Amino acid sequence: MIWDSMGTAWLRGQPRTARQLVELVERAITEGALRPGDRLPPVRELAEDADLAANTVAAAYRTLNGRGVVVGRGRAGTFVAARPPLATDGGRAAGATSRLPADARDLSSGSPDPALLCPLRPALERIDTEAVLYGADAVEPALQPWARRWAMPPGLPDADTVRCAVVGGALDGVERVLLSHCRPGDRIAVEDPAYAAVLDLVAALGLVALPVAVDADGPLPQALEAALRDGAVAVVVTPRAQNPTGAVLGEARGAALRAV
Repeated sequence: MIWDSMGTAWLRGQPRTARQLVELVERAITEGALRPGDRLPPVRELAEDADLAANTVAAAYRTLNGRGVVVGRGRAGTFVAARPPLATDGGRAAGATSRLPADARDLSSGSPDPALLCPLRPALERIDTEAVLYGADAVEPALQPWARRWAMPPGLPDADTVRCAVVGGALDGVERVLLSHCRPGDRIAVEDPAYAAVLDLVAALGLVALPVAVDADGPLPQALEAALRDGAVAVVVTPRAQNPTGAVLGEARGAALRAV
């Protein structure tokens, strides 16, 4: 039995391999014995308590970090992730709110009131319903030059060679960008409060989320500056209808964030 610094048993069993230790940590999180934000023992301390080689514990921590279950914070230690990708016995993600008070309003889904939406039928009736088969060009040729002018910063020598990428929603696009430019353990600046799916994505990629406070105009420049000083290598920003605050990034705030 392994004990944390508070004297509470959080792992039961006698692991002999890194894989077994990973399974025990994940089970402790699933059962609630370890909770988001809890600090795991240092490698050498856990190795001594569990009668394991330090390399075995370090390998288990690397696996847990790569799965998004724990995050390393340098000399501060290793902590259970804010939203570890593990289900509790109740079927919800560990760390998620399992039950809301009767007088609370759940904003986590981000779904709007249908009564506030404009009618879609007139627009849907104008959509071209001709079938697009495999092998056809996924990008509408007329959109390619427009997308290039809109998305590419001026002055890039190879701008004419840039092509559109078709993605399955905004999060798919964000994931492709992060996978292309970041590595597990990198720090990513995200809005605080943030869209829960963004936090799940960051954790699943093995990245570390750094909070950037948000007001009605979007992320605060001073908060973004602090995150960049803390080592953020990427920033995820919602330009309009930020979830859950509804903030809209205005022109002045956008200019201030670009300056940062």
